[in-house]
Amino acid sequence: MTQLEPPPTEPVPFAAPVDEQIEALDPAQRSLSDALRVSFGILKLLIILLLIAYICSGIFRVREQQLAVLLVFGRIVGEAGAEVYGPGWHIGPPPPIGEMVPIPVAPQQLNIARAFWYEVRDSDRATTVQDRVRRAGPLNPLRDGSLVTGDANIVHARSQVTYKVSSEGAVDYVENIGDMDLARQIVRNAVESGIVHAAAQIEADELISGRAGASVARRRAQEVLDEMRTGIQITGFNTTGSEMPLSVLLAYKDVSNAENEKASLIDEARTQFAEILGKTAGEAYQDLYDLIQQYEVASSQQHPGEVERLTEQLNRSITELRMDPEHGGKAIGGDIAAVINQAHTRRAEMVQSVKSEADRFNRLLPQYRENPDLLLHRRFEHLRESIFTGDVEVIYTPTDANIWLEDATDPEIQQQRQEDLFRKNQEQVRDQNRQ
Repeated sequence: MTQLEPPPTEPVPFAAPVDEQIEALDPAQRSLSDALRVSFGILKLLIILLLIAYICSGIFRVREQQLAVLLVFGRIVGEAGAEVYGPGWHIGPPPPIGEMVPIPVAPQQLNIARAFWYEVRDSDRATTVQDRVRRAGPLNPLRDGSLVTGDANIVHARSQVTYKVSSEGAVDYVENIGDMDLARQIVRNAVESGIVHAAAQIEADELISGRAGASVARRRAQEVLDEMRTGIQITGFNTTGSEMPLSVLLAYKDVSNAENEKASLIDEARTQFAEILGKTAGEAYQDLYDLIQQYEVASSQQHPGEVERLTEQLNRSITELRMDPEHGGKAIGGDIAAVINQAHTRRAEMVQSVKSEADRFNRLLPQYRENPDLLLHRRFEHLRESIFTGDVEVIYTPTDANIWLEDATDPEIQQQRQEDLFRKNQEQVRDQNRQ
């Protein structure tokens, strides 16, 4: 059996370059080839541009009063404290791989004006409070809001709250809330809970006057928001109004006015007290008053040693017109100083007068011893001359009348008499001029 041999093959000619192949084509084929080559270049450029645009779509801007959190495949990326972006331009993965979630951090205001206030009808808005009181009836729980205080009274209150999303709580806000309308409702519920909690711990007078309650309500509301991990921080809490129910409003105002008047009178009395004591003892009045109080207490409790010690301090302070260093060391002034100084002056005058009188008698004593009658006669003549040459008043009285003579040696009385005499002479002169 003979073996078949394969047919002889023809040698394949070497392929020419593409440019030579294009040149070998006819003009129509050459134009089609050029068009395809240009289209392919444009397509590559468009793909590159689209790729660049897609990459650049990951650049995002965070505006003022905003923060942002970046999500990659729906998960927050970044380490703790570094996943929150502030205002400015930032780069992240393009969508749908990455997503920027903006968070408004501008302060928001919330008015709690209806939850704990009585209903005001449209017909009552133009009326006065007195008219509303006259038409007021019992509270309706379906329409009228109220608070129960710690002393079992009913009070109405209005409040205003300022809150914002904190930078530390931005992630909690995105994970647990993510919507400002929902955040507003949560803050409202937390604040109302805090107000009820605070009102139950204080008395009605304190809530009406605004002296207490706001700090407790704010703290309680913030605790509720923190427990829910909302990322919201309360930055302001004010009580904008508080009032008793209309049925007892006028009576409460009468009591409040009486209390205010009482406080005003007490303040006025204290002011007068300070003025009187200040006029009496000067700047040291309070220290001197306290020392006198200690003396009276020691006297009432019968402590001889303490009474003696305080008496010595009082005498020394009044004599020297200065408090002891242990009682302030202030100078004593006012009426006390004037009286003490006047007493010192009077004492010096009396001592000088007595000394002068003693010197005069000492000078007359030798003359008296030589001739007593002559000295007495001279003194009598001198006395009679001084009486009849001075301001002599002649008084005629019946022989059987009792005569009372008043010796007015007081300079003030003498001055008053001189003034009366001067006015009498002036009147006589005017009467003569009229005639």
